[in-house]
Amino acid sequence: MIEQMEAMLKEVKSISRKKGLKTGITIAETQNQNNPKTFFPPLRYAEGIAIANVITSDKSDVIEICKVIDGNLDFIFVDNENKKINLLDIVTTHINKSNINTFRPNDMTVDAADALIIKKFSSLDGKNILIMGAGNIGSKLALKLVERGADIFIYRRDFLKCSVIADGLNNIKSSGVNSTITPIKTIRNIDFSKIDILIGSTSGYPVIKKKHLMYIKDNAYILDVGIGNLDCEAIEFGLSRGIELIRLDMRAGFTSQIALNRETDLLVEKVMGEKVSNGGKRFVAGGKIGKKNDVIVDNITNPSEEIGIADGRGGLIR
Repeated sequence: MIEQMEAMLKEVKSISRKKGLKTGITIAETQNQNNPKTFFPPLRYAEGIAIANVITSDKSDVIEICKVIDGNLDFIFVDNENKKINLLDIVTTHINKSNINTFRPNDMTVDAADALIIKKFSSLDGKNILIMGAGNIGSKLALKLVERGADIFIYRRDFLKCSVIADGLNNIKSSGVNSTITPIKTIRNIDFSKIDILIGSTSGYPVIKKKHLMYIKDNAYILDVGIGNLDCEAIEFGLSRGIELIRLDMRAGFTSQIALNRETDLLVEKVMGEKVSNGGKRFVAGGKIGKKNDVIVDNITNPSEEIGIADGRGGLIR
């Protein structure tokens, strides 16, 4: 494992020198039953950073990785969703030199899935979507998709929890949304001929079977967001029918999370703040709430434009 990490570190630094990029690494935890305890996905690029990636479920591996990377990479992006091991606590304890940032892989997955679906279907009005696996990712995705106009059906083995989740999401969705989220007690209750989009969202359990695809529409869209959610027979049968089967590619969600992180750093470090001129005039920028009649500018460090005058309540005097 350490040899793999050292080889990836060498590759990242080599690419960084050739392309003039910063260097970084993401460290994320896996709960997917099909994954090895520690593995290294391909390098990615975002926001001018060449980024190595490690996914693990082993605390001792994380500690050893920290020893290799500390001071050798510009940025360390740590999964802070607190699953079985507290990655952020481990990394902050063992990293002393590199810049530590946090990210949320589940939110990355949800954003990537939502963006992919809406790219495929410009409108979800009137669409029926079944999400098999209503955990953290499936539930968050259900809320996004119901607010896009689809009727959502969610399934998990614990029907009581499934019902509580559906009730909660229906209560917090935007008030103007007429579509709903319905909990499903058993898959036998689903008429698959009416499902437009079928989503597998478990931690690698093959919940989508051949029998589920036998009566689904020819133009149905099948999306595996957890990897391993379709069993082999389902894949073979679906492909033989010409049904579109997709395993979620994370790169769009990955890039957006890194961009959000870096842009927030820029906002806090360079843009946001307040200053008083020699003449006593007050300036604010970057969301800093000013006193009434303070001048709001685009950038407190290097202002180039006056946005307006503060009204003392967080807004502008019109």
